[in-house]
Amino acid sequence: MLKLTHLLLLCVLKTATGTPTDKRIVGGRLAKLGEFPYQVSLRRSYNNHHFCGGTIISPKHVVTAAHCCYYIWGGILPPNVVNVFSGDLFLNSSTNYSNVGKIVIHPEYDVNTMANDIAVLELETELPRVGQVAAIGLNKESVSANLMCTVSGWGVQNYNSSELSGRLLATNVFIVDHDECQRRYDFDNIALFKGMLCAVNEERPADACQGDSGGPLVCEGVLTGVISTGKGCADKNFPGVYSDVQFFRSWIRTVTGPLDVTPFGVLVDTTTAVTTTDGWNIWHLFSSSTLKQLQNVVAGLVFLGIIDSLFS
Repeated sequence: MLKLTHLLLLCVLKTATGTPTDKRIVGGRLAKLGEFPYQVSLRRSYNNHHFCGGTIISPKHVVTAAHCCYYIWGGILPPNVVNVFSGDLFLNSSTNYSNVGKIVIHPEYDVNTMANDIAVLELETELPRVGQVAAIGLNKESVSANLMCTVSGWGVQNYNSSELSGRLLATNVFIVDHDECQRRYDFDNIALFKGMLCAVNEERPADACQGDSGGPLVCEGVLTGVISTGKGCADKNFPGVYSDVQFFRSWIRTVTGPLDVTPFGVLVDTTTAVTTTDGWNIWHLFSSSTLKQLQNVVAGLVFLGIIDSLFS
């Protein structure tokens, strides 16, 4: 049976030079500031080139795809050549970067079949508590077919392109039943394995593509999949393949330790931050200029209330 080796070659073809060809969002829309605060860009420390995506799951941990952590010749990337960029929509931004201290690849990752294509990056220090930065919780339950999810990244917009998106893009896809997904891949003699999750958009071309690998598939507000592989991009006959976070949740937690990986809001201004009842910090959803405007509005309302009370 034909393995996924040819797909892996597509994923890592230019990794050594820092130019990604892994799974940009096809059929995507422009992301809004603060909409995906958990999304990060993985870049080479020596040339600042984006090569994969990733997802913040704690102040010191990022989940990505295992195949993102290899050179084209097969060697594992040393941590000091990978930087994590967070809190920005644009690839030309060089703010909010973190050094990677340790790379942990799933011990049963198979380079030929792409099974267990998941890894955890441990940062040298906690993420900077500035900008649009926050973690996302890990999915705990299996997901049903046809559930709408969102995938995001800076990858190419069509399979034959090599130009990355300069701004973060996102699109919606829908979960495909595992057996149905396998049936479709049977036409190309490709086997899917436990821990693989499929999603597709049947109505229009929409998918992750080269440069998006390692990034998030989010369903109902939790990290549900890690962009892994597939045949081409946005081909409804061959859904995108993701590493199933629910399947790997226990392994992830053995790597991160007893951390609370439920969402945390990274404060933009600790003196004025407001938190909702479930612990989310909401200020990370606003830019600094918007926050200033909100503060002026609140101050104005307070002043009007004082004046009104004096003359009532």
